[in-house]
This record gives sequence, structure tokens and C-alpha cells, in this order.
Amino acid sequence: MNGILLVYKPRGCGSNDVLTKIKIAHGKNRKKIKIGHGGTLDPEAEGLLVIGLGTHTKLLGKCTDDNKIYRTVINLSAFTTTDDVEGEIDTVIIDKIPTLDDVQAVVSGMLGKIEQVPSKYSAIRINGQRAYELARKGEDVKMKSRTITIFDIKINRYEFPLLDITISCSKGTYIRSIGRDIGIKLGTGGHLNELIRLKSGKYLVENALTLDNTIQLVLADELEAQLIKEDFHVKKNNT
Repeated sequence: MNGILLVYKPRGCGSNDVLTKIKIAHGKNRKKIKIGHGGTLDPEAEGLLVIGLGTHTKLLGKCTDDNKIYRTVINLSAFTTTDDVEGEIDTVIIDKIPTLDDVQAVVSGMLGKIEQVPSKYSAIRINGQRAYELARKGEDVKMKSRTITIFDIKINRYEFPLLDITISCSKGTYIRSIGRDIGIKLGTGGHLNELIRLKSGKYLVENALTLDNTIQLVLADELEAQLIKEDFHVKKNNT
């Protein structure tokens, strides 16, 4: 099988778990499939997962580099150790509940190129180990800042403590860190209650199959018809 597969990754399931489920459904008695994904989603996140099969795994590097769009609900009542609902709550005393104008001013100030410090519970490698693995061992993890670009932040709904926004951003952006930083700038807390990837490059979440549907199609040997065939040329070395 060769092509791009769009799957809606459910919450509570790792990105690589999705690949494993597809491989298991494909079975041992068929020709082995080559499979990979174009950008990890945290287990607590959901939404669009771009998967490459066969020759189209060569396109996954570009998918990782593409701009993304996410929708997230930020809880401004507290920080957490992981910047999402999985971490321990770090309660803050809030002197003044921000108005909608206050929130708009903060998110508008985050547009363009900014420096961001990723969460120490991210999957970034530090000396060969994932940052979250070191953090869970209780080690003091020092995260370096990185330059990212926020193209747009739209406020969908705000009713304290919940802030629902849609973010258009460059590769390498950590939305958990955006939620945390919004809280810091507002003088409140800030951690993610929900996170959904809506778009990766040109691929849209509304065109994604559910994981259950994907597995059914694999078992029925009918997945090929759902794959997106991209026109690309693989450069060959001159020998």
C-alpha cells in the first residue's frame, strides 16, 4: 500500500499506538507494510494524524515541517507540572479576573515570531533521552528556548476560567507552552483542558477517518481506496 492516510487520533492514545494498531490489524500473513506519521500528538491531544504508507513515508518529513492549526481550551484557574490535565495542580491566587479585552491584548501580543520555552514534559530529546522521561525521574530538566511563529490566534469563547482559542502556527510550536504563557501574562494560571489538531499543511481533520473505521478497512483489505496519492518524484543518486 502506498499513500497518505488521514486518521483522527483519539484522546488517551499515543501517535505510535495508532500505527501499532494498524500494523496488528494488517496481520502477519500479509506483506509487511511500511508506515510512519508526520508529527506526534500527545496522548491527551486528539485530532489529525497524517500517516504515510509505503513510498509515501518519504513525504513525512515535509509534513512535520508544515504549519499547523490547533484548537485548544485553556484553564486559567491554575498551572500544572505538565501544562495539561495530567500534571499536579499548582494553585495560584488570582487578584483580578481578566476581561475579554485583557485576554485579547495578551493573545494579540503573541503574534509573529516569538521565543518559546517548551514544557519539560515534551518529547524533545536531551542527550539522547526524551525530556519527559527525565522529568518523570525527578531530574532537573533545563529546556532551551526556540523561535516559533504564531500566525493567528482566534478567541472562540471566553468564560473564566476557560478560554477556547484556535491557533495557527509554525512547526515546533508547543501549544501547552502557549497556554502556560498566556496564563503568566494574564497573572492567572494556565494549562490545557483540551487540544485538537485541525490542520497539518494542506491536510484537514474533517477528511480524517476514525481509528475504528481505519481498522475495519484494514481488516477488510479495503484501505487502499481511502489513501491519498501524492505526485512526487524521489531523486536517485547518479552512479
